[in-house]
Amino acid sequence: MAESRKKAADLQQHSSQKTTADNQPLLDGSTPVRTPLNNKKTYKKKEETVKQLRAQQPKKKPQSRSSAKAAKPARPAKRYGPIMMAYRFCYYLGIQVMRMFKRWGRRLRGIRHSWKRWRIQYSSNRSYRRQRRLGRMRRSFTAPFREMAVYYRHRTIRFQERHHGRKPGVLACLWFIISGCRAAVSLVASYVLPVMALVLLLTTIQHYSSITLGLSVDYEGENLGIISNENVFNQAQISMKERIVSDQNVNQENIIPTYTLTAAHEDDLTDVETLSNRLITASGGSLEEASGFYLEGKFMGAVKNGDKLLDYLVNILERDKTGAEDETVSFIKSMALKQGLYPSSSVIPMHKLAEKISGNEQVEKVYIIEAGDTPVGVASKNDMPYAELKALNPDIETAAFFRAGNEVLISRAESYLATKVTRTEVYEENIPFGVDSIPDDRYPQGYTVTVSNGIPGKQTVTANITYIDGIEESRTVLKAVVTQEPVNKVVRAGTMTPQQYVAGLDKSGSGFIWPVDWGFFNGSLGSYWGHTGMDIAGNYGAPIRASRSGTVVRSAWYGPYGMHVIIDHGSGVTTLYAHMSQKYVSVGQYVVQGEMIGLVGRTGNTTGPHLHFEVRINGRYMDPIKYIGTYKK
Repeated sequence: MAESRKKAADLQQHSSQKTTADNQPLLDGSTPVRTPLNNKKTYKKKEETVKQLRAQQPKKKPQSRSSAKAAKPARPAKRYGPIMMAYRFCYYLGIQVMRMFKRWGRRLRGIRHSWKRWRIQYSSNRSYRRQRRLGRMRRSFTAPFREMAVYYRHRTIRFQERHHGRKPGVLACLWFIISGCRAAVSLVASYVLPVMALVLLLTTIQHYSSITLGLSVDYEGENLGIISNENVFNQAQISMKERIVSDQNVNQENIIPTYTLTAAHEDDLTDVETLSNRLITASGGSLEEASGFYLEGKFMGAVKNGDKLLDYLVNILERDKTGAEDETVSFIKSMALKQGLYPSSSVIPMHKLAEKISGNEQVEKVYIIEAGDTPVGVASKNDMPYAELKALNPDIETAAFFRAGNEVLISRAESYLATKVTRTEVYEENIPFGVDSIPDDRYPQGYTVTVSNGIPGKQTVTANITYIDGIEESRTVLKAVVTQEPVNKVVRAGTMTPQQYVAGLDKSGSGFIWPVDWGFFNGSLGSYWGHTGMDIAGNYGAPIRASRSGTVVRSAWYGPYGMHVIIDHGSGVTTLYAHMSQKYVSVGQYVVQGEMIGLVGRTGNTTGPHLHFEVRINGRYMDPIKYIGTYKK
């Protein structure tokens, strides 16, 4: 160690002496040239010397970990409480979360900067490509004109050389320009000619699209016009015959024309009315210019002054108006007034045509009442609402009117000028009250005692009503506001079982049973006019059972009956169960006696929940009391 330090000191002294000697002036007074220290050879030699000195120094042995630990003084172990440990844990967790967010932030900023650089580069490249494309288009378009300018300068120079510097005249300049503009003309033509061809094509298509193939109609050497098809001629011929129906001087035979296929424009085609006028003219006879009145496409007559006829029709509509805000009045049948040539015999005075069209079209239909028919049954047989039948026959519920052999009006004569009026009306109507029954075993079944009478309620109804010739056709309730709630009637109903039972009159011996659980008698056959069965009052939803075994022949909804079922028991015997709330059987199903077929309800024409029960034999209504009595057995 001491030797190495001594050699380093000697080396340093030697270098300082050499430097001092090198810096001493020469005998002639000049300073010698000193070699710089940063010379490559000097630096290399110095580096080798340093390496040799480092190699001569003894290497230190590395100490082991155990010895190093033994050398360090032992520190006393620190103990932390739970609060400090939680604090250190939260501190460590917070640092890690902050580092994570910073790392993610750096990554997101890097992605954003990359996206921004890419977007800028893409937009610049796109702009550059667009500029290059526009430049190529500009150069390609101006190239022929630049060539023309070069050609013009070249020819001008050659002209001056031939003529000893004399400038060309105006004609020569024009010739130079014309002879050099071939490329420019070709360029302009390449753009202009396709546009001109497209314009020519569109003009041709538009011209020929307005031309259609038609039939030129000739009759007895006279051209009647051009029509689109033969159907136009047939309609014109029918219209002509309707006009000349009462004229004996005009030929009413079928006209056989001659058709020739030709090309024509839409404006050149002849319509039905014009062709009909020409056919009437060609057929001969006395003709007049008039306005023909057509009702549902049927010619009714012609008048000279069509305005008077229009005023007459308007007055009919005004007659049925009441001045309501949303009222609409219109004719049921379609009408048309056509101006044209009509035979003199078809032109009638205004008052005669008004008298003719103000009458009725005889389409009345009647039904002959048969034995066993009822008003409701007649309406059902003719598939019409009972309200409409009663409107046509107001006395249908009287015994003097409804008897076998009498006629019932099913449809009346229709007016030619029947009007339809639709208006919104506000009116008050009663709300029917119900019946609250209190069971009482002091009275026999079927016997009721009134405790308190019912009071019907009131409601204000807003409805949209349609009238045809003053008779209500339909009614749509828009709003109903109850102004007074109804008060139900309270009765005491007997529950005491009678001691005897009225036996059934069934010839087969199987018998009938009471059809409603917990029901009681509430009206028999004929209790009021048109009543065809027995009413059995019961709780809403009470079970209804088959009074006798049989096959279901009807299970549907019908106006007065509501939801009802008819069971065929054979030998012409059927039973009907009406006003149901639910039905559990379908047509064709066989049910046994006592099987539940539905529930008591109040569907159809009824004011409270009950069962309308009918017994029919060969279509005749029988009194159900004779078969099931007036109480449950």
